[in-house]
Amino acid sequence: MKRTIFQGISLLCVVALSSCGGGGGGDSGSSQGQNSVVAAVWLNAPITSCPNGGISVDAGIDTNGNGVLDVSEVTSTQYICNGTDGINGTNGTNGTNGIDGSNGTDGTNALVSITAEPIGSNCTDGGKKVSVGQDVNNDGVLQSTEVISSDYVCNGTDGTNGTNGSNGFNSLTVTVPEPAGANCTAGGMKITTGLDANGNGVIDPAEVATSGYVCNGTDGTNGTDGSNGLSSLSVTIFEAAGVNCTTGGLQITSGLDLNANNILDSAEVTSTNYVCNGVNGSNGTNGTNGLNTLTSILPEAAGTNCTFGGLKVSVGPDSNINGILDTAEVSSTQYVCDGATGTTGANGTNGLNVLVAITAESAGLNCINGGQKISVGQDANINGILDSAEILSNDYICNGVNGTNGTNGTNGLSALTVTVSEPVGANCSAGGI
Repeated sequence: MKRTIFQGISLLCVVALSSCGGGGGGDSGSSQGQNSVVAAVWLNAPITSCPNGGISVDAGIDTNGNGVLDVSEVTSTQYICNGTDGINGTNGTNGTNGIDGSNGTDGTNALVSITAEPIGSNCTDGGKKVSVGQDVNNDGVLQSTEVISSDYVCNGTDGTNGTNGSNGFNSLTVTVPEPAGANCTAGGMKITTGLDANGNGVIDPAEVATSGYVCNGTDGTNGTDGSNGLSSLSVTIFEAAGVNCTTGGLQITSGLDLNANNILDSAEVTSTNYVCNGVNGSNGTNGTNGLNTLTSILPEAAGTNCTFGGLKVSVGPDSNINGILDTAEVSSTQYVCDGATGTTGANGTNGLNVLVAITAESAGLNCINGGQKISVGQDANINGILDSAEILSNDYICNGVNGTNGTNGTNGLSALTVTVSEPVGANCSAGGI
């Protein structure tokens, strides 16, 4: 049942609707105070409380905000009772009439007063004080001396603050070099990731979540040296985009120089191959630079290698890139020996001078990436020129193989040789190169 707020006849009903918010702004999790304090006045005080009748004053908080004090919202009830009627006087005895008794005084109006109640012993979080009484002096105001009873409608307490959430962990990544071994055949980088659970800024072993490796590419296997015979020639020209190479590239023709003119004639071509440009894709890592080939020519004393002395020619790649052909870098050694001195007679025939000719070697069977051809022999016709018929042996100093192209591979470095005349002396007893 809902109780409607109204004013009865000869009763002054005071209904105070004032905001009763929770005491102060709490953090997340605190309760808000209810909407307002409402008082309802009824002309139904029970006879047990008011023998002469009276009014009931219900008070409470309008929790559902509908402007009506529902039964479930009532927190206190007070009663204001009607006064007792005056006693009539007795009639006088016959004869002279007795004086009539005076009429009883009129009952006084009931008043209700709702005031703010500060924080204290009555209301821990403050609230409203509901006072009821009779308007004894009929001035329409409930004076403090007229208050019969008071009750309190208190604000709810703030809810407990929620606890703060835990901070998230920082993610760490560590990159260190990985030596050549089981994880990376040619070495590379080890990348470790994880959460910094202890917040020390270091990824400890127990914090590692993943580990991976970015490995270097391995060097290609060196090809075997071809056998000496007819000179092999190779000609490389650009190949336009077309049937042979969709994106263009190089045409490589090769064959044996049958007529020994150092030109690959059309009749000498035995194979034609194409090295086509690849379709652009994602960039790879830069290839390793090819090593320079070094040549060392030293005097060879008379002995096992050269009965009458001569030259020791050593070749090999400059593995440590110091510009010097170290002993450990020598890949092949040949000897160019002086001729025997003629028997002493009138005058022995002079020994022939040793000549060395160095010419460029095109890319082909002898040197995949080109290089230098070193020809040695004796100057039989003593014209100071090493003619083709005077050549005793040929050797080749090849340019290093270019590394695999990445974004752009570094070109292999050209091999260089400097040849100067060596006067008669400790290095060459009869002079040389």
